[in-house]
Amino acid sequence: MIEGVSKDAVKLRTVLLESKHRLKSPFLHGFPNNCCKIVSYLFAELINDKYPESDIRIVEAWNHIKAECHFWVTVNGYVYDLTSDQFDSFNDPILGVPQNPLSEQFNLINSIAFQEAVNGLSMSCKADHFEVFHLLKTHLKD
Repeated sequence: MIEGVSKDAVKLRTVLLESKHRLKSPFLHGFPNNCCKIVSYLFAELINDKYPESDIRIVEAWNHIKAECHFWVTVNGYVYDLTSDQFDSFNDPILGVPQNPLSEQFNLINSIAFQEAVNGLSMSCKADHFEVFHLLKTHLKD
């Protein structure tokens, strides 16, 4: 399953890179920069649809010294960070590894079950997410 989830991550990144200027979401225009939260939620929802039996978690991590936060997803304990290449020390996304190397930089970590995380989103964020999710889903059909 790790291989399938990693392939889905690569497909999502490809669609985002090719479509980022056409998407209405203001956060996706600079993909992979400054959009880790929405990309993590989109990826988690896509994986939840495809593998509903999986343990999918949204990870919110903080670096309080730099006042920065970063988001990624875990699926059955494996890390999928589709925007890690926004950081100088990474050229590629982090896919299917047991621990995110960025957890050293962002060391205050909160891992939230996917459905609980979605329930905590604001209505405007949910609307933006819903629109982009359905657009991406049509592009990602196998």
